[in-house]
Amino acid sequence: MIIPYFWKTSKTNYNEVIIGGAPAVTYREVLLHNVVDKPLQSALQPLNLMQRLFICAKYSIRDNFIVSNTNTYNYVGLSCALIFRFILLYSLITSINQMIGITSLLSLCDIDDFIFFSIGFIINYYSNIVQCNNNVFLILKVQHVIRNLKIDVKVMKTFVVSNWCYIIALNCVFISSNAYYCMFHVVGNGWDHLSSYTSITFDINIVYASFILSLLRRLVTAWIKEIESNGACNTDCYWNAMFDLYVNILEAYKFLRITFRLQILYYTVHTVCHGLMTEAILLQLRQIVTTSPEKFGVYAVLSQMWLVKNVALQIVLCVESERFYAAMEQIPSVCTELIQSRGCTDTQRRVCKNIQRLQVTSFTKMSGLGLFVVDVTLPLRIAGVLTSYTLAILQFALS
Repeated sequence: MIIPYFWKTSKTNYNEVIIGGAPAVTYREVLLHNVVDKPLQSALQPLNLMQRLFICAKYSIRDNFIVSNTNTYNYVGLSCALIFRFILLYSLITSINQMIGITSLLSLCDIDDFIFFSIGFIINYYSNIVQCNNNVFLILKVQHVIRNLKIDVKVMKTFVVSNWCYIIALNCVFISSNAYYCMFHVVGNGWDHLSSYTSITFDINIVYASFILSLLRRLVTAWIKEIESNGACNTDCYWNAMFDLYVNILEAYKFLRITFRLQILYYTVHTVCHGLMTEAILLQLRQIVTTSPEKFGVYAVLSQMWLVKNVALQIVLCVESERFYAAMEQIPSVCTELIQSRGCTDTQRRVCKNIQRLQVTSFTKMSGLGLFVVDVTLPLRIAGVLTSYTLAILQFALS
């Protein structure tokens, strides 16, 4: 059962239910209330480490306190990213005159990467600056629920291991692909390889969103178990506390939807566009490559490995989102069973009905700015688009 201290300190009024926007609070004003426990810090550490490596962290955790990044940090990171993109642009312009044959075709991918990566970094820094407070509130809401539902430390250790595995696997993919490019002298220079590695931040965004969704699903499951095991409790403070936890879960999910919708849209569009561009270039290379089939083979394998990586991360995100949706859909059913049970008090009935109303009015699936819904059907739609346009490209190539 939830600790009695939380019963006394809960301030949610279940008669007045409003899920509004986040208050305009700066990182200096919320500092004293921003304690993040070690287990959650450990789970976030691998993701924050990679983001800090490229000066695009969503927040800062110092001495167990989480705070928004300062404007100086955000604008320094943005300035460094812009300077790096200008260097890459200069490198591309100076090498245009030397692009002939196979080199010119492969360099089209560099141009495509430059455009999409530049857009991606602008979106990253825009989201970090505009959503700086929401990024902090998201973690605080999650921490609040973890602490009061007394989530087992072993659960958090599972997330620590899985997040480190994701980071190690992604680094291995990027390092091995760049190593093979260098080994076989495929087009590209040091700046191109560095630019390719910095794009790992886009993958980290998807891993981050998947992690939060998985964690929220665990919290919803724990909340349901708490209700089912202590449903006979008639204490008003207890039901007030349970309603408060439900609202915090819903608000955390709301912050997740707001902060990641633009990044999910970018990642999906980039996956489709870059995948189709790669298929078209591979068809052209196949027709002109005669003396270096090994280079063509290496490029084909690595380009398809990139596509598989992106689609795999999309599948993980969609599966985690669908599992979270399924967990949330159980809540109204649990409330209905409780209302219909014998001995249901007026307080229990009022709280359960408020939860059901709040679920209907405030809970929606994640989307890419309304263009598509993030669920298990998204990978199928991506595969359908890739297949349809690949067949169209094949028809033009063979005609």
